[in-house]
Amino acid sequence: MSKSLNPIKINISEILAVVFISFGLGTSLSAAWLAAWNIPFTPDSLPYLTENQALLLGWANAIQQICFFLAPYMWVVYRSRNFKTEQIKSLHSFHIPLLLLTVGLTVTSFGLIETLSWINEKALNALPALKNLLVSKDNTALIIQEKILSQKTISGIFQSVFIMSILPGILEEIFFRGLVLHHLKKKINLHLAIWLVGLLFSIIHFEWEGFIPRWVLGAGLGYLYSLTHNLWYPILAHVGNNLMSIVLYHYFQSLSTPQGHWTSSPAFWAGSVALWGITCFLFFRKTQVFNKA
Repeated sequence: MSKSLNPIKINISEILAVVFISFGLGTSLSAAWLAAWNIPFTPDSLPYLTENQALLLGWANAIQQICFFLAPYMWVVYRSRNFKTEQIKSLHSFHIPLLLLTVGLTVTSFGLIETLSWINEKALNALPALKNLLVSKDNTALIIQEKILSQKTISGIFQSVFIMSILPGILEEIFFRGLVLHHLKKKINLHLAIWLVGLLFSIIHFEWEGFIPRWVLGAGLGYLYSLTHNLWYPILAHVGNNLMSIVLYHYFQSLSTPQGHWTSSPAFWAGSVALWGITCFLFFRKTQVFNKA
């Protein structure tokens, strides 16, 4: 088997096998980590975890993410010389104006995300049977997230930022945009590929109350990668989006925007969406300039 060939053409079952093996390895290592720290992992005990135990549970999830997202990517890099060359090229440089516009896209996306979250909520409420099937009445996952975010020490805060913002932002972009979208866009229409990968990105989180905004976010990250041919931009936007959620949690002391707060005003959302649209236009124009250079 030549390493210079497209690995998707060679043997897609090989890649799927690596994904399943990586998932099993990640699950095993996470379980070993929890056992080493004697962290209880039952539905009844999870809501009563201490903040430190919740942080250790977050590291267990990080271990699984490293195995599941990074291992398949590295395997394809190893198996395909062309893919390795393309990925090195996609990380070789960045432009300060585009980086600043990427930050602008992240900051101004607040209104869009809140609007899509509202649509998501209305859609679920309109389909109660589907909501009962998909949305768990047990908010254990949210409780654990809040405990991870509620760290009091400098070390705990840095760890929570790393495992909830930096690490997933890097690993998920490497896998979804760097691996899956990179190959899928060669097989089908680019826009269809971007939205399909965005859909997969949202599904794999298994958090249906944020399904629509996460789908649109995934598609947006796909367009960032497609326009720039560089993974640094979707990585920066993804990490920035996660970091903004952490900052907002500490500001609101809640994972959701409080009702009646000025940031929950439709007028504020509309203004934010307008600024986001303008920033999108400027980003698109700037990428055309750089791509022609």
